[in-house]
Amino acid sequence: MAVCTQRLIEWYHKKHADTSFTVAPSAPTKGIVEGRAEIAQSSRQVLGGEILALRDRRSTKFVQIPVTTEVVGILVHPSNPIHELSIFDLRQILSGTVKNWKQGGGYDAPIKIYGRDDGFDSREFIEAEFMGDEGIAPSATTFAKNSELYAAVSRDKSGIGYGSVNLALTQNVKFIGIKASSSGQAFSPTTDKIREHRYPLVRPLYFIFAGEPSGEVRRFSEWVLSAQGQLVVEAAEFWPLGAADRELGKILLAALIPSFFLDRRTGEYFQLIPSAAEDFETSASHAASVESFSSCDHGAPSGRPSSVMRRRISAGSRRNALPAPSNSSFSLITNSVSPHRALA
Repeated sequence: MAVCTQRLIEWYHKKHADTSFTVAPSAPTKGIVEGRAEIAQSSRQVLGGEILALRDRRSTKFVQIPVTTEVVGILVHPSNPIHELSIFDLRQILSGTVKNWKQGGGYDAPIKIYGRDDGFDSREFIEAEFMGDEGIAPSATTFAKNSELYAAVSRDKSGIGYGSVNLALTQNVKFIGIKASSSGQAFSPTTDKIREHRYPLVRPLYFIFAGEPSGEVRRFSEWVLSAQGQLVVEAAEFWPLGAADRELGKILLAALIPSFFLDRRTGEYFQLIPSAAEDFETSASHAASVESFSSCDHGAPSGRPSSVMRRRISAGSRRNALPAPSNSSFSLITNSVSPHRALA
């Protein structure tokens, strides 16, 4: 995310040369909690312990807004007969465990892996989120530019590549559909499937603040959510926010609704996210009944329909988006944390 943030700051300073604010370079919220930074950049939601640390240290609450979506595509030569892979199959291939396409139903040819080098988020994302204890095979040929990666795969009928999705570079490659399990439905990284949060190789990237931002930090954040700011995001090879995500960011930035809710009964934190589709599945093994927003730390925010706040839902793991009521453009997602004590 650092590359995207740096591009945004550079473009913003072109028109606002006298502005100055501090962005935490690492350890997402530590600089915010300690007051050494005004903005934290993060590829994950704030954790329960961090929420409590900020409250204890600075007597305020986090505001977290979406900035972009990181989307990684798995690409092969157009002649490759493989059209879809499960995440397990993908892990087997990228780790080098599976070395020949015939082991997955393809033709008899050794698999050649291509990808982005260590300095780019797409490799870190794949390894952190989907590879488990295994890393990407050291034999992988890596590139500093997405265009070089796509070109290499387009020349190699036995190649498979991982990199940022760029639909403008797909003339001579094809994307593999990815499914969560062998029995699941596969989705390719099309615009619609990414916007609907159906394609699995995605993660939202955030800016985090200690309380509602003001002054130049507020103006910069509003610009990031604007059409111009999102063009810069796209130029940095990240996926720009859709209309629902941008609107949610503006609402969260204005503190019209809290960024996080706490269910006092279960000790779980929740965050509002844009509603995806009505038929998203929740994991039965992680399901937990949540009575309503009225049992949370915050009451119904001003301007939101009370029916949304009282709606009984079932919440799964933090990866599962939940369907929203028909009159709402938001749904809930758990933050996968139980701090065992409620906020005051």
